[in-house]
Amino acid sequence: MLNHPVEPPLNDGVVRSMKGNKGKGTKPELVVRKALREAGYPGYRLNWRKAPGRPDICYPGRKVAVFVNGCFWHQCPVCHPHLPRHNSDYWIPKLRRNVERDAEKTAALEEKGWTVVVVWECELKKNPNEAISRIVSVLEGSKLRIRPQLVGYPSMFVHESRIHGVARRFSHPLSLVSSKERFERLFAVLTTNQIRVLYAHVFV
Repeated sequence: MLNHPVEPPLNDGVVRSMKGNKGKGTKPELVVRKALREAGYPGYRLNWRKAPGRPDICYPGRKVAVFVNGCFWHQCPVCHPHLPRHNSDYWIPKLRRNVERDAEKTAALEEKGWTVVVVWECELKKNPNEAISRIVSVLEGSKLRIRPQLVGYPSMFVHESRIHGVARRFSHPLSLVSSKERFERLFAVLTTNQIRVLYAHVFV
């Protein structure tokens, strides 16, 4: 006797939900991306292929990955959405696999030194400011990693006068040292916010 595959559900509500489900650029993602720009954290990558699991939003320089998850599809632990009663043989394994895949992505990222933040759809609806604050808090606590080629060859990217101007602003003498030493000394003592100012005033 042949085992026929389980047919997908035909419930009208489920069909509408599936049609409205997008892998990229969902409404919650757009809300988060706009809020991060307004908070002073542009420059993120979307679904960056070099990051394990291709996070929805990631900051490679800070190694911070953000997943904006739909509550039903990823089985939110905050609002605990109900499992469908119709065709549960289809839905339960599917949703369970989604949760397992999410855990695998997080583990792979953390193994490579990334910090992972998960924001849930229900959080953005009930208290968006708190959800965004969680991301911003992680970004503020992260250390910006400057690219090795930028450290080794700053003259290709930076006007020397701007380096000294920013250094004077933060009271860090950077006179008779090499370009590489200058960058190493400066980035070793600056706070996250000061580094953001440095990027805004120095890099061209």
